[in-house]
Amino acid sequence: MTRNRTVIGGLALALAVCVATILAAPGGTAAAPPGVFVAAALEAPSAQGDKDVTRRAPDGRVVAVRPSSPRPAPAAVTALAARVGVSDRAAVLVAAAHLRPLARDFGARPDELVVRRVTRRADDVIVVFQQRWDKRPVLGAQIAVWLDGAGRLRAALGKASAAPHPGFPPMSGATLQRASAQGREAVARILSRGPARVRAATLSASLSGRRWFDPSLMSRDPASRAVPTALLKVTSPDGERWSVLSQVPTGRALVAWSLTPSIKRLVCDAQRSIPSNTDRGVRCGVGQPYSITRAEGQGPVGRSDVDQVFDYFGDTSDYYAGLGIDLTDLVGADYGDGQGKALRGTVRICQLLDCPYANAFWNGEQMAFGEGVSTDDITAHELSHGVTERLAPLTYLWEAGAINESLSDIFGELVDLGNGSADDTAANRWLLGEGSSLGPIRSLKDPTVFGDPDRMRSLLWSQDRNMLDSGGVHTNSGVGNKAAFLISDGGTFNGFTITGLGTTVTGELFESARLALPTGADYGLLAEALRASCTSLALPLADCAEVDKALKATEMDLQPASGFPAQAAVCDPGSTIGQSRGTDFTTTAGLSLDARSWRHDSTVTDFAYSKDGTGSAMGILRTPGAFSMTMSSPFTVPQGTTYFRMTHAYALVVGSLGLPLRAGYVSMEYSTNNGSTWRSAAGLSWVNGPNDLTRGGWSGSSGGWQTSRLNLSSLAGQQVRLRWTTHPSGLVPGAWWIDDFSVYTCVS
Repeated sequence: MTRNRTVIGGLALALAVCVATILAAPGGTAAAPPGVFVAAALEAPSAQGDKDVTRRAPDGRVVAVRPSSPRPAPAAVTALAARVGVSDRAAVLVAAAHLRPLARDFGARPDELVVRRVTRRADDVIVVFQQRWDKRPVLGAQIAVWLDGAGRLRAALGKASAAPHPGFPPMSGATLQRASAQGREAVARILSRGPARVRAATLSASLSGRRWFDPSLMSRDPASRAVPTALLKVTSPDGERWSVLSQVPTGRALVAWSLTPSIKRLVCDAQRSIPSNTDRGVRCGVGQPYSITRAEGQGPVGRSDVDQVFDYFGDTSDYYAGLGIDLTDLVGADYGDGQGKALRGTVRICQLLDCPYANAFWNGEQMAFGEGVSTDDITAHELSHGVTERLAPLTYLWEAGAINESLSDIFGELVDLGNGSADDTAANRWLLGEGSSLGPIRSLKDPTVFGDPDRMRSLLWSQDRNMLDSGGVHTNSGVGNKAAFLISDGGTFNGFTITGLGTTVTGELFESARLALPTGADYGLLAEALRASCTSLALPLADCAEVDKALKATEMDLQPASGFPAQAAVCDPGSTIGQSRGTDFTTTAGLSLDARSWRHDSTVTDFAYSKDGTGSAMGILRTPGAFSMTMSSPFTVPQGTTYFRMTHAYALVVGSLGLPLRAGYVSMEYSTNNGSTWRSAAGLSWVNGPNDLTRGGWSGSSGGWQTSRLNLSSLAGQQVRLRWTTHPSGLVPGAWWIDDFSVYTCVS
């Protein structure tokens, strides 16, 4: 199965995003006062006892429920629970009883769910339910209920479409004819992007079934209205097969994807020249800075760097095809040069004072290599950055960047271990870069050999306060790398003895986990994603126990020993949250963002570094002058102990030749006269407040997501507005991210 190659003409579907505005208070819910800001849940203490671990999609729908201990079968089916291990009928009835109270959280009604299949693994049973409307399945809408042999719930995972829908319209012969014609046209247009012109009349189309189609189930688009579609199979004369979804009754083709894995490779030789830049300057193609040296279907050309990269592109593509990913389609570049989408690479580039260039990189559209560094693992490493960028855009900064780098190391080495290359010796196993002109640069088996941490509390954890390595992305990748080694090969480490599960399972686990990570993920979230992956992949419980031991051995659930961003408690010991209101930046309602300096976008990678995956606001320090993000309306500070608490991150220093260059500083101010005058908030009572006391703000680097708490009690009864202000130095660019913030009371 391959991922969608092309979306045809966009989706003419109504997108809906629900944002609730609430004011939570003990004993009930009240309407929020006007003109404040969008409400959001405040951070809660860690789960205790038998509380469920629940994962949610950005729109709030549940996608996974995992009780901390198996949940007993509901009382109504207790007698059947004892037969789950031997009776499919009992398993279905017990699974349905578990799912009934959870269905609406997933976005479905119980009567919409029908049994799709029953699978047995060791002593466990997995019952998969399919969502159907008007007797037609909703594409991708399935919920798996995982039971143990006693009928207890281990987990429920999946997706459902919550949008309202009319009945499925009748499908006449004329409707099918229109759908078939437009489906053939859609595929013909895609195939004609190459050098050959393909006529729709040469393609055949047949009906595979009728489906409801909600794009949010198959992509990261927001929740949208499901539409009725005809699922068509379109076949070309040479046997290439495509699926097309055509809307009923219009016949309009909504989306088409290839059922035939494909690869297209183009490699250029820079012949030791210096490109004009690392963006368009390294492009490989017809009419591009570098002309094609070897293309798909062409034999070896006798230049080792060219031929090796060409082969390694193939090795990496084959590996990802085994994970259901069409690498050419996902990360290939089309420069409009008649070559279509292809994996493109330029080898033997040089840089000023650095020739041969001792590195390789992915620049967002293709790869570039210095001479002699085109090894299988380095090639797969860089291409994997492209995969992460497309599927789970982890920001290349601090801990999220370390996970990004670790994923590339892991998949680079998994490709290397599986392609049968001559240097895959026992001594080289889990070394990255062996055989290159650089020699090995990292070890996944023992990261400490190269000065990288192998667990969270290692003294090798990098603080990188001067941002010489984007917050330690290459160094701190060692934690994820060590976990991958232990999951695959096993071993005894940090008091745990782990039985390895092999490279195939390891790749599946990390690929599944990658899809669940928000842009600002930390290792704690990666650990939870890997645990959830065990469930979603239906691995035996014994295997999941080994994964859990590897995560505990590398201490992913713990904070680093040093360099961890400062955190502020929600309330002091002995008190709990009372009234609260705030925002998680799913919208910026109630905030004024200065377009010159502040940006909010929950989908664009560059501006969506987010702690919780729902977006943030980014203040850019680029040109002289102070620019602000401001609450558009005041709020009344309640009586009692009242706090303002925010999650934020700042990178206001850049390392240059070992010397830090300061980008400026950032500050918070408040007004009690609706913005007529503003005062610095630095003089109020803070936990993790401004660290630059001379200027009354924050400077340097936070090291990741920090929480800061401001005591507003001295302003009780007053109308207050807050604003966040950037103060660039003009020396180097900097950034300040604001994620969730809340104003709330704490009560004893």
